[in-house]
Amino acid sequence: MGGDQGRPAAQGHVVEVEGLPEQSKLWEHVRGAKVAKDDIAVDRGDPKQAIAGASRTIKGTYDFAVHTHGSIGPSCAVADVKPGKAEIWSPSQAPTGSAASWPRPSRWR
Repeated sequence: MGGDQGRPAAQGHVVEVEGLPEQSKLWEHVRGAKVAKDDIAVDRGDPKQAIAGASRTIKGTYDFAVHTHGSIGPSCAVADVKPGKAEIWSPSQAPTGSAASWPRPSRWR
């Protein structure tokens, strides 16, 4: 489908989704959600020792916007394959990692 061909079919339809918080309670829901994992960006030195020896410490809570980095539309890829080369369009945020899984040019037909 191109352009607005799918729009008439979707107009007037209301989608009910269960399990989502009320819009007015969204932030409280996010703040109360269990942390799935903590990522360590840098692992060097002894933070506990450094804090214990500090002349002053500051404690705080920092809020940030929720980012999913997820594709809003359907996931798909388009490839233009020709002898010896291919141009691949994908909604990936890590194309070099994806490229490692693609077949090598010797297997292209």
